[in-house]
Amino acid sequence: MMFDTPLFLTGFGRCIQYEIIREPDGCTKERRFVNMKEGEFENGAFKGYGRLVDNSGECKVGFWDTFVPNSYNRRKTITEGTSTISVPFGKWAWYNEDGNYVADEGFYVGI
Repeated sequence: MMFDTPLFLTGFGRCIQYEIIREPDGCTKERRFVNMKEGEFENGAFKGYGRLVDNSGECKVGFWDTFVPNSYNRRKTITEGTSTISVPFGKWAWYNEDGNYVADEGFYVGI
């Protein structure tokens, strides 16, 4: 079972996610790296500068903003029951494992 970055995480931080593989008897067989997120968070989503490195070696780095789906980009609080997601907002780039661009470095504004 995997969890997203905790909704209560606000401020600067680093989250490293692992996946636990279990034997049929329930014992832990291995732990696999899933991703690492570091930067500035607001309610569990990137807000400001941050980077995301996944287990395939891809890196998304730059400035982010929060977006509330199905709300016409109107900000809501967590108490209203709507989750937020992170979208590129400002200078941002996406690199693959060999350093080539997946999305060219540039200025991005949301979705």
